[in-house]
Amino acid sequence: MSGGVAPCPAALVVLLAAVALNQVAYGIFVIVAFSFGLAATLTGLGIAVVRGASWLQGRPQFERFVTYGPLVSAIVISAIGAVMVGQGFAERGIAASPLLVTLMTALAIAGYAFSHPFAHNRSVEAA
Repeated sequence: MSGGVAPCPAALVVLLAAVALNQVAYGIFVIVAFSFGLAATLTGLGIAVVRGASWLQGRPQFERFVTYGPLVSAIVISAIGAVMVGQGFAERGIAASPLLVTLMTALAIAGYAFSHPFAHNRSVEAA
């Protein structure tokens, strides 16, 4: 997604290494080849997204994924975060059970989620 927006660190490393080895022409060739590969990949992904979106809209199973996908991904990310907090406490030598810290973190996340209900409005207003 960010191809071309920011300088590629790998291309900068290749160019600096080529300058250090007095092989500037070869470094530029490698960067141009890399850029063509990046352009082909981004073009292919763009075409796949456009074609895939129209294909998915015709599938009734996709509606279920759209409905429950954000909830499932939020639960997975929250669980991973809670486990990481528990492991971080254990690695810091804090005298608390990592499982207890993980559960308390998960409860805090759930408490916050239920105290701030999110109403998803799916209706589209006429312009």
